[in-house]
Amino acid sequence: MNKLNPVMIFIVLVLIAIAGKLGSTPQAIADLSNWKTTTYEYYYWDENPSWPIPDYKLGDAKLHASSLNYKCEQTGGRYLPNPDASCYEYFLASDAFGTSPKFTASKIIDYTPYVKVDGQATGWFDTENSKPRWKETFKFYYGPASIVIHAVDQDVNQLLGEKKKIKFLIENNLPATFEGGVSIIRTDAQFFQQSSKVVPLTISKGSKIYEVDVDFDNLGQTKLAIQPFIKVYNFAPGFTTENTGYCLNFCKSGNTCPNRCVPKSLLAFPGQITYKFQTFPNGTDLAKDVTTDCVTSLQCPSKYSCVNKICELDTGRLKPSTTSPGTTLIVDVEEPVALAEAFAAPVNPEIGLAAASIIIILLIVWTATKWR
Repeated sequence: MNKLNPVMIFIVLVLIAIAGKLGSTPQAIADLSNWKTTTYEYYYWDENPSWPIPDYKLGDAKLHASSLNYKCEQTGGRYLPNPDASCYEYFLASDAFGTSPKFTASKIIDYTPYVKVDGQATGWFDTENSKPRWKETFKFYYGPASIVIHAVDQDVNQLLGEKKKIKFLIENNLPATFEGGVSIIRTDAQFFQQSSKVVPLTISKGSKIYEVDVDFDNLGQTKLAIQPFIKVYNFAPGFTTENTGYCLNFCKSGNTCPNRCVPKSLLAFPGQITYKFQTFPNGTDLAKDVTTDCVTSLQCPSKYSCVNKICELDTGRLKPSTTSPGTTLIVDVEEPVALAEAFAAPVNPEIGLAAASIIIILLIVWTATKWR
């Protein structure tokens, strides 16, 4: 039996190691590209006795940052992170999270399955407490499933001129209640009209059903695409003169200057629902499962088909309802992909390329050895 050339064996092993490295890229880093972010800065300036900055406001929850705790033997003043980032220890605590892990150097800590926090300390620190000027920066990451909207079963047929309350459920997996709302994009098919509006809501912690008023003032099909959002204080854009309810004063002792306020960032999460409604003339009996005046199925309500110019309920297109068994689920058939699928990590194309290269080289080595 012919033996493989040791050099070729070495080359193949190196390629396999490279492929293994490509396939072992930390997935957590790639996943964070889909996460929303805000920043909180906590710092101390020796010239202002009113500092440090107050606790961070995360919705209706408060988060408290600690002072720096120096753990190394070297003394004197130094710029962080000298002599080493692990010398400085600090934490961010809150009853909302129920935990207060300690930050040593820059690292990302999982506070909940939906919230990660990256902590970093910078500035000037003196072990003798002489003129300290240091800052702790906390970057919050909010997962794509932090705020999720779900459809709620309700009547799809409406009468012209009616105002109805449209229901939906918002699942807030964050540890606080937030100022927020929903963005609604409305499409009226008959006149090819599209409009949008924002409805403010208080997004409570946990799951809750919400209602918004919708006017059905156009005949035919009305499509509503609804997406939730929250507002979170964010130091990253810089301060504003607008009173946001979270304001600071940077004047030296005894001086007077205007407040600087922390702005709010709008975090719109990717999940959305789509409802389809059908508006009929006054006098139409909505209790019936049939309606008239259709030419194509596009003119019929969701789950209806046009048969002999009559909109008839198409039982083949119905989906089982989990919220109200026996009723018609009004979510659009072309509803968005489930969050678990929509935010699955993309396949790394380099892994497939490396694997293919290894197979080709192995075939070449095998052929060369066979015909040697």
